[in-house]
Amino acid sequence: MAPFLFIIYCLITFLVLAAGALYWYFTNIDLNHEDLYEKAMVALQKNDLEKAKELFLISLEDNPKFKEAKYKLGMTFVKMKDYDSAKKCFKEILETEPDDFHAQYNLGLIDFKAKDYDSAKSWFNRILDTEPRDFNTLFNLALTHQMQKSYEDAREFYEKALQENAKDADSYFNLGLIAFEHNEYEEALSFFEKANNISFGRTDIMFSILRCQDEMCQYETEEIGQTMVNQYVKLSAYPDLPLEFDVFLARVYAKTGKIDKALEIINRALLSSPDDALVYRILGLIKLVKNELKDAKKALLKSIGLDKENPEGYNILSYVFLQQDNNVEYITYKTKYKELIAEKIEKAENAEKIKSALSAL
Repeated sequence: MAPFLFIIYCLITFLVLAAGALYWYFTNIDLNHEDLYEKAMVALQKNDLEKAKELFLISLEDNPKFKEAKYKLGMTFVKMKDYDSAKKCFKEILETEPDDFHAQYNLGLIDFKAKDYDSAKSWFNRILDTEPRDFNTLFNLALTHQMQKSYEDAREFYEKALQENAKDADSYFNLGLIAFEHNEYEEALSFFEKANNISFGRTDIMFSILRCQDEMCQYETEEIGQTMVNQYVKLSAYPDLPLEFDVFLARVYAKTGKIDKALEIINRALLSSPDDALVYRILGLIKLVKNELKDAKKALLKSIGLDKENPEGYNILSYVFLQQDNNVEYITYKTKYKELIAEKIEKAENAEKIKSALSAL
């Protein structure tokens, strides 16, 4: 009896699926490419990506030169994270319309997501040949330069973007990040405050403002230090805090002499940011203050391994060796620290010279 019921169940399931397929076929067989496109757009708006993809493909079979369907098919592939297929669609559009803005722009965005920054820049620059004042292109070109640490180029294009849209908070915010990277804290603070005036209450902006204030704070008295702690604690109640928030909260506790509290928080930060060099650098500093030299050395070597170009890890580690009366290693790491500082100063000076020379042209 059971096998018979199973056969009946399978037969009914087959008939239902067949009926559905026939219904779909007969309701779409007489549709032209524009009707299919409209149905595909409805599916896309409902986020039914598979159905949208199939309908766009059928529409293109009916009319291979239907540009709108090709473009929307590319956008559907982007939503499906099938970037290779998306790029193929956009490049096919460029074969007949080499200056199509949207195809070039999306190719730039896809390459940016893939971290192929040189290719992304080439697409954005190609757009600027015909659309030199397009804000989104200028912004994304600036961001691409920033990701490559070509900071002067990034600044130039953010400034051009702001000429087209003076109320863009992200441009000011990213200019602040660049200034902060170069230890130009007052300039960074000015940019962050401009961003905050435009987009008030954004957690990432408020955190960056606090970080600038922290870097410029001398912690001259216990009262000043406690004020900084209170500001961090107040910000900790906000949603969407960056992962590195605990790192800087631990650091401000360490700066105010609350070592046990700093250690508690930095251990929590290790769970959320196990590959962050700064976490290990602060952990090493805390362990140095606690005179746990073996643990301090281990943490600082880990920090240096994760970020070989940051001088502070070498500097703190040199003091660990000094406490251990290991003068050879102290001199080695202190020398490396001074070399990295000199390199940063030289790069900054060269960048300033280049900027001055260009402005004189």
